Amino acid sequence: IPTAAQEPQLIPDEISCPTWVVSVERLFELGGPRDTLNIVHTNHLPMDSRGRVSVQSVYVPGTIQVFDGQGRHLSSFGREGEGPGEFRSWAALLVSPGDSLFVFDSGNRRLSVFSPDHELVRESRIGLIPNDGFFRPDGSIFVSAVDRSPQRFGIPLHVLSAEGEVLQSFGEVSRQLVGRDRLMLGRRVSSSSPTVVWVSHIYQYILERRDQEGELIELLERHPEWFPSTEVPPFLPQSGRDPPPFPLVTDIQVDDSGLVWVLLWVASDDWKLAFGEGEQSPVRADLHDTIIEVIDPSERTVIGRARLDEVAIGFSAPGVFY
Repeated sequence: IPTAAQEPQLIPDEISCPTWVVSVERLFELGGPRDTLNIVHTNHLPMDSRGRVSVQSVYVPGTIQVFDGQGRHLSSFGREGEGPGEFRSWAALLVSPGDSLFVFDSGNRRLSVFSPDHELVRESRIGLIPNDGFFRPDGSIFVSAVDRSPQRFGIPLHVLSAEGEVLQSFGEVSRQLVGRDRLMLGRRVSSSSPTVVWVSHIYQYILERRDQEGELIELLERHPEWFPSTEVPPFLPQSGRDPPPFPLVTDIQVDDSGLVWVLLWVASDDWKLAFGEGEQSPVRADLHDTIIEVIDPSERTVIGRARLDEVAIGFSAPGVFY
């Protein structure tokens, strides 16, 4: 392991460039009053090169909805089931460089690949179900996944073939994980170049820089007051008397200049108001705000930060989040 990766490098909390502004602009809203659309925090909304957004439908099980760059519904395909082009439950949607849609179905343990016109091209059985990923230049897929198989348990990062076969696994954790502790294996991944991969932990503000073969190059950590460290996955509050909702990293993206953009959820200032009389399960949007941080890894500094009074789930395309 390179010397820089042996010890975590701490990124201070101060903004290194006060004049650097994080600007957020609303591009469009998905759907209209008659569209059966519901976005939850587990959804993936990848955007292809044509500006089309694919969404797993919550209200219509097994269906994928497609919207254009103005948020208008274009088409829907798929249905609930086990047959060709059918789905049981979702894990991840990924768009390839050629706009093919890769659908990872955790219920059927299957990868379904659709053409840019959303015609079924092929399907294959898979043993590992990713929750995030991107395509490498050679067509393989770099993914994060919590795998329960004996041979890969405790290893959060993997490389898959275009057919979903596991080619390589890495990123082992050193401690034993039991029960809910396996949630600590959750990762978000982003490619910054043909040779570099950035990985974020979810319940700890830790960033890993790795090469495309998975070798750890550098480990960066943030310890702001609003993101305390934890060794166990936290629970959501069940009442206003519980501790506030714990922060988490929801996604990362690396821009063309090598800056790392991080989406984080933090407790809303008025999160206790989400627990109205008799209400025990408020939605995350009532509990969390979003912080966007922009990190310059070459200088190991935060150069910009913004806070939104709503939840941002993840990135759809370069510079676009939902």
